[in-house]
Amino acid sequence: MRTWLLAPLILLTLHAPVHACTWVGLSPQNVEQRLPPMIVQADRVVRGRVVSIGNDGLSARIEIIRAFKGAEGTLNATSGLLCGHIFQVGEEMIYFVHGADISSPRAVPVSEWLLASLQKATGAAQ
Repeated sequence: MRTWLLAPLILLTLHAPVHACTWVGLSPQNVEQRLPPMIVQADRVVRGRVVSIGNDGLSARIEIIRAFKGAEGTLNATSGLLCGHIFQVGEEMIYFVHGADISSPRAVPVSEWLLASLQKATGAAQ
């Protein structure tokens, strides 16, 4: 490949925003600090179960068990290409949804402490 072809690619790379697939997960120790901004930034916050995965492997139909923010029913979600979540049929998670996108940091395993924190932060009835 000729070096003059690489120059525009290198320049584009240098000016592109940098995204890293690292994050601090939620824990009982940090939930009071980290949960409120996650709720505010999300369009929907739901406890859901994956009922099917699309042929592309990047989309899933999620049955909503409980909505903490946003609508009940079902959710057709896609995995973000950068740090995307890998859906598995039957998985039950807390999903922090942006549009229809779910990335790995926004799919959190269900736990009693997280459910209690979500209820407290959102005022959602049980």
